[in-house]
Amino acid sequence: MGPHIVDRLNHLQLLLERKCTTGKRCGQTCIAKEKECRLGADYESPGFKRRALRLRRAVDAMTRGADLVLKDDGTDTYRLPLTLDEVRDNPDYDDILNAATLWSNGNVNSVRDPEKNFDPSIAGEPVEGVFLADGRYEVGSPTLEDYQRARDTIEMLSLAPAKPLKSDVTRGVALSPEAVDKLEPGAEFDMGIANSFTGFFQVSEDFAYAASDEDPTKEAVIFELGSGGALRGTDITMLSAWAGEDEFLTGGRTRVASREYNEFEEVWTITLEQV
Repeated sequence: MGPHIVDRLNHLQLLLERKCTTGKRCGQTCIAKEKECRLGADYESPGFKRRALRLRRAVDAMTRGADLVLKDDGTDTYRLPLTLDEVRDNPDYDDILNAATLWSNGNVNSVRDPEKNFDPSIAGEPVEGVFLADGRYEVGSPTLEDYQRARDTIEMLSLAPAKPLKSDVTRGVALSPEAVDKLEPGAEFDMGIANSFTGFFQVSEDFAYAASDEDPTKEAVIFELGSGGALRGTDITMLSAWAGEDEFLTGGRTRVASREYNEFEEVWTITLEQV
């Protein structure tokens, strides 16, 4: 039995033994708050941390020597110096590419909460990922189990100990004025898991303005995480179906370092640091 299987079984056993204040088993969808029980997930367990670090190192290994290729639609993606057999023979590689493929092709909500958001009606549609040395990685007819496996992997990549970032990363969102008021310097909050940041500021700006235009009651906000402020996360740029987004996954406890409003651009910039 491989070490990744042992870690997973140990993790599941912990979930079975622990209960939250509702009396339900931990690790399930919280009935009261309608979100995943973070206490039950036991992100601080040694087993979770070892597995997360191993996956982040696997990302480094499998993307070393990758090169850009042009897709049929004219956009860029990466080609990894691995064959399909090499990926299938390595459970970590297969888990990572399964997760990155489903995540980066717009199935974000289904990955975050498969039990709630998975749509069986589209399960028959294959999902294409990055190119390999002898073809292209594909999740054929993705199932609920594929999405559950993707969620577990994305969680670990988001919370793995981070390598130093090559540059600042940002994330564009739209928040209510009340939410922005609470994000004053010194405030701490848990951003959860699987938050996508980008190395390209313009991408974040486009997301922020699009979200605020869709809901005029909210304000455009750009979260900025400095290259020295990221303690957790994984760069998945070379695994994404959209190489142009320069994507960094992260999450966890975060502190607001500064907050500034640009009246001309009508956007907030909130600088973060992880704790």
